[in-house]
Amino acid sequence: MGTKEIARFKSYITLMLFTGGFISFAITLLSGLYLAFKISKPIREVSHVAEGIRRDERIRKFPRVKIKEIADMAATLNGMIEKIDEKVRDSERHRREIEAIISSISEGIIAINAEGKIILWNRTASAFLSVTDTDIGGKRLIDVCRQPEIHSALQETMERSFEVRRDLYLPELQRSFKLVSVPIKREGHQLQGGAVAVLFDITELKKYDELRKEFVANVSHELKTPLTSIKGYIETLRDGAIEDRENSRRFLEIISVQAERLSLLIEDLLVLSKLERHAEKIDRSNVDLKDLMQEILLSFRHQIQAKSHSINNLLPGDLPVVKADKKKIAQALSNLIDNAVKFTPESGTITISSSLEEKGSVRISIADTGIGIPAEDLGRIFERFYRVDKDRSRELGGTGLGLSIVKHIIEAHGGNVGVKSEPGKGSTFWFTLPV
Repeated sequence: MGTKEIARFKSYITLMLFTGGFISFAITLLSGLYLAFKISKPIREVSHVAEGIRRDERIRKFPRVKIKEIADMAATLNGMIEKIDEKVRDSERHRREIEAIISSISEGIIAINAEGKIILWNRTASAFLSVTDTDIGGKRLIDVCRQPEIHSALQETMERSFEVRRDLYLPELQRSFKLVSVPIKREGHQLQGGAVAVLFDITELKKYDELRKEFVANVSHELKTPLTSIKGYIETLRDGAIEDRENSRRFLEIISVQAERLSLLIEDLLVLSKLERHAEKIDRSNVDLKDLMQEILLSFRHQIQAKSHSINNLLPGDLPVVKADKKKIAQALSNLIDNAVKFTPESGTITISSSLEEKGSVRISIADTGIGIPAEDLGRIFERFYRVDKDRSRELGGTGLGLSIVKHIIEAHGGNVGVKSEPGKGSTFWFTLPV
């Protein structure tokens, strides 16, 4: 082999070695790039999911990968995510339960932080304070509630760090409240800042307290009037008038009338007290209202004849029988007939009628052609001791409790009472009883 052939052979070998090395390097490089891409892709996905969790985005699971080390890490992190997700769901469920409980509480609840911003406000508070804004959270209390008494109570609680109690009357809402405000504390009794107030609606309690005071005052007055009269005439007789046969007999008659009035008043008070306390047993039986009304009208025949009243008893013979306490219904009917006779002038007319209601009740109406009742008094006519004409009512012997007793008797039977009237034209009292 000549020198030239040897040189060419060496060049060929060198080229082959270089080409082989280059191919080897390229294969190695491509293999490395492939492995790097195969490893970096799941790492990037893991990193993306982790970043989403860090930003409080919706929790997602890490993808499955074939590389064991990364797969083990993803499985561990997925287990952590499931536990976190479970705790988040539990927390959300507890939050909804607490919100539902707070919303259903019958007291108003208001909580603010140290900056005076609302952190809790339930629906009852909105109803109590006539607040229509539904997006309240985070707003300043002063921007939502225009009640300075509530602001000052919460402010005092935060400044002095102890419980504050106040009775509030809000005239524009015509409601009374008892407010209890306490500071918000962390565990360990450390102050966190802020305060929570609870509003108790005591409007009805105040109303009942006023009615109780008014009732006591009325009872005292009603008892005092006949007692004063009795005492005065007794003293007059004791001072020598008893020797005057003509006047002494008249004085004794007056004392008898006042004593009877006092007895009726006490009897009505006892009846009303039992009815209001539901201490009076309702002894139900079948009651024929037409027959019962005829018995009552018969018992009033002398009063009716004395005033020449015309009575129209229009109750039909086929009037449905009611299940009721006969004695109590008789008392209610007697009170209504008594009023009609007393307040209807001579030669007046009293009409008793009935009708069937859609709700399965029978309605009894007693209409008269008496003096009538002014419109402003109709809403209070069934209250205890309420009289349209106090002097005239006492003169006629009324205790002021008759209509209140009627109302309680009928309501105890599951019925309703009402009145329609026009001054100078008469009144129509009615009540319903379930058939």
